[in-house]
Amino acid sequence: MENFTVKTKIEAQARIEKMLKRIERAFVRRGHLFAHSFGDQYTVKKHIGRSGKYVLVQMQDLTITMSELSDDWEVLFSTVPANPNDAHMSLGVHMMNPALEEEFDLTDRVHFLDTCDHCTGSKRGRLKTVTVRHKDNGEIKTVGNSCLFEYTAIDPKLVESIMAFRGKATTHDYDTGAKGGHYTQNIADFAIKCALWVHNNKPYRSGLGRTLLQYGHIGKASKTGDSYDPKFIGFCEMQGLPPKYTCIHPLDGVGVGDCNWSNEASNSAEVDDVVIDLANEIIDYAHNLSGSNSFEFNCRQIWKSGVVSTKTASMAGGLLASFLKNRSKLARQAVQAKKVDSLENNRHLGTVGEKHDFGSVVVDFVRTIEGYYGTTTLTKFLTQEGDLLVWFRSGNKTDLVQGQSIKLSGKVKKHDAYNGRKQTVLTRGKIE
Repeated sequence: MENFTVKTKIEAQARIEKMLKRIERAFVRRGHLFAHSFGDQYTVKKHIGRSGKYVLVQMQDLTITMSELSDDWEVLFSTVPANPNDAHMSLGVHMMNPALEEEFDLTDRVHFLDTCDHCTGSKRGRLKTVTVRHKDNGEIKTVGNSCLFEYTAIDPKLVESIMAFRGKATTHDYDTGAKGGHYTQNIADFAIKCALWVHNNKPYRSGLGRTLLQYGHIGKASKTGDSYDPKFIGFCEMQGLPPKYTCIHPLDGVGVGDCNWSNEASNSAEVDDVVIDLANEIIDYAHNLSGSNSFEFNCRQIWKSGVVSTKTASMAGGLLASFLKNRSKLARQAVQAKKVDSLENNRHLGTVGEKHDFGSVVVDFVRTIEGYYGTTTLTKFLTQEGDLLVWFRSGNKTDLVQGQSIKLSGKVKKHDAYNGRKQTVLTRGKIE
């Protein structure tokens, strides 16, 4: 049990009592004692500068008696609406607790913004909930911000600091509960700007989502800032100014205008059909994410919600990093598949476990590999019919070079495939 006293201003009493009520409720629920009392009022002098002048401030002491609450619950994740301007029944975006040792399964955690499991209260447009888990029995609850105090450890030193801070405040305008509008953009407009970025072969970079969200206009700008230089069309950071400025993001496949294609406004910038097709490809990719981890789950939620906001723009833009990697992977697979299909023959040779004479072959690839058991030389050969042979030779071998023709025989170790192409792995090879 701890007891401490802090000095507070008279005008801060209402705000302090509101906070104390929330803390006391947490203690009562757990069966612990929490008591507070305000002392008599008194006046202190607050000096102004070095002139010796002062003003009189009405103060009173706040005494709190409490014990430290045990840390029985742990935070799993917090949930915010993908569309903050229409939070009721909006798709939820989950922010995982980075201190968790394991990845929590979000497969069936679609929406947690309507009710609080603690107070069983419903509130249309709830802007945040927190999901917690009991450390002993594994019970899971989703609570609102106002009830979170009752599921977290409360240190007396922390309460003392909070009361001291609030007791010195001089205004009553904090935490009014007023909710203003949040800037959002239609996901179709955001997708087209993403498509323009990809179409112009620009790489992904940190904070790209927020960068794309803030651009509302596409205009012409000179490359150097001189008005007589050739103009480049692109996202211009200095919107609304004369055309004499540098455009740091020149683009192809778009005309001058606003980034509001989904509204069909007359001043919307025209984009090429290839950009629109690419935007639809990005949207389809987002909708078909597996959701196997928190990043994929949240990206899918945001892109399905139909809007992107300042809070979710970074994660929505992060999709491009995954999209570009997947695009490169598909391109490599297509090239490999074309290469395999172009071969006249794609066969396994010989019988596994038996010796085989492969005849005349050409060295196609030589590489040394450092492993646990030392150096190994990987050598690949192509037969005259285009069949692939693989031989892992012990040591650093330099007797064969790419393009060299030899006669090869050896024991067939196994038949397998690499990137869809059949290959025959041999051992105890003999070079003639």
